Amino acid sequence: MSDFNVTIVEYPAKRLTGIKVRSNMAKAQEDCPALWQRFYPSYAQVMPAAAYGVTVMINAEDFDYWAAVEDKGGRLPADLKHVDIPAGKYAVCSVPNLASIGEAYRFIFQNWFASQQTYAYDEQSLSFELYPSHWSVENPFEIYVGIKG
Repeated sequence: MSDFNVTIVEYPAKRLTGIKVRSNMAKAQEDCPALWQRFYPSYAQVMPAAAYGVTVMINAEDFDYWAAVEDKGGRLPADLKHVDIPAGKYAVCSVPNLASIGEAYRFIFQNWFASQQTYAYDEQSLSFELYPSHWSVENPFEIYVGIKG
């Protein structure tokens, strides 16, 4: 398993707009990409600078996963819903490409948190992937995980 670079940041609150799917750990690898395949073609023309994949845990296995963007100009369709990222402290993991996403999540939750004296996972917070503008599956992106400490 590779070591991923993790840094700590204060992230500002953001209101995002998008669509969601209810999934679980066993089905995430099919449900989350399928959601992006539904979301992206319809909204690519109005996509702002970045897109977010937001995970809101329901319990230890189940979660809501959002494909979302910031709607700064009010150009997105009204049938989309909102999800809010709370301001707070996040561990940020740089991921080299989409093929490494599962490995990166395992590293954060199984290795990085276990090695920490200072920071702990904030189960009350959410986590999100931040995909920069003009992103493609071979490009790097970041995973943000809410922390305490």
